Amino acid sequence: MKGESENQNKLVSIIVAARNEEEYIGESLKSLINQTYENTEIVVVNDGSTDRTEEIVRDYMKKHKKIKLINIEHERDWGPVIPKRIGIDSSKGGYLLVVDADAYYDSDYIEKCLEKIDDKKVAGSLGALRVWEPRTWFSKCRDFHYRGRWNNLKNIEREIMAGLLPPWVFRKDVYYEVGEYNPELPYGEDRDFARKLIRNGYRIVYVPETEWHHKWEEKTLKVIKSQFKIGYSNYNYVKSNRIEVLKKLYFLSLIPFILLSFVNWIFVFLALMHVLPIGIKGLRLLKHSDKNRKYFLLFPLYIYVNDIPSSAGFIYGFLKRAFKS
Repeated sequence: MKGESENQNKLVSIIVAARNEEEYIGESLKSLINQTYENTEIVVVNDGSTDRTEEIVRDYMKKHKKIKLINIEHERDWGPVIPKRIGIDSSKGGYLLVVDADAYYDSDYIEKCLEKIDDKKVAGSLGALRVWEPRTWFSKCRDFHYRGRWNNLKNIEREIMAGLLPPWVFRKDVYYEVGEYNPELPYGEDRDFARKLIRNGYRIVYVPETEWHHKWEEKTLKVIKSQFKIGYSNYNYVKSNRIEVLKKLYFLSLIPFILLSFVNWIFVFLALMHVLPIGIKGLRLLKHSDKNRKYFLLFPLYIYVNDIPSSAGFIYGFLKRAFKS
């Protein structure tokens, strides 16, 4: 019984929340099955997918007994938080890896991350984030941005201490101890969890030697639509963070500056000053980015395409709740 209990504690439960991910879930599962750390189970929570997601998962289940499928009904646009919670509650391992179904992971990801959880005060760890096959100008700008950000060790340490980066591999006992993923947060539940860990005195360790690769929307119009939705869904997470709210207002202020620049030249100056700090940030990223460096010239445009729709979605969420009350 003791040996069985120890083996369960060393078991890593991989939680995959998936909704309509037929294009990517095969590659994601393949990367999780082929991990160098083999003592794993894979719990896929299919959130009412209407495409071939379930069929693809079942095909993998025929060959790999470690995969478990849970089907749930998609009742509301809750994001991945409820499927993640269901997967975690159904898991058996003493450690968790909560993944995105539209991402793949280096074969040593679990092994490298698990090595760093060597102290009771270390709750979990995470590897470097990369963009999965960037093709358009926008995704190549994102790749430049993320490489410059994640290759800067001091920057990542600051973000971790501020609770901006969650662990992907972490101890299940700590997850329940500090309060689990908040079911009221359709997005941002992982960063909320990171802040709980930091407040409770736990550490999160960065492991730059291993990487995970995420797929995002690439076409500009789809990005704008997606970011607006994320901004709206992130309302509950952002509203209590004064700095984040000010950032939203900052990005939206560019719109009146541009419109008023046709009336008075001073607003042309203000619009240029608005872009300046973003351009400076792009130059700083050049120091650490090791790929797609020429796209730093489009970095301000990339930031605005990301953050103006997101900010507009947040304000829409605020107004919708204000008028409802």
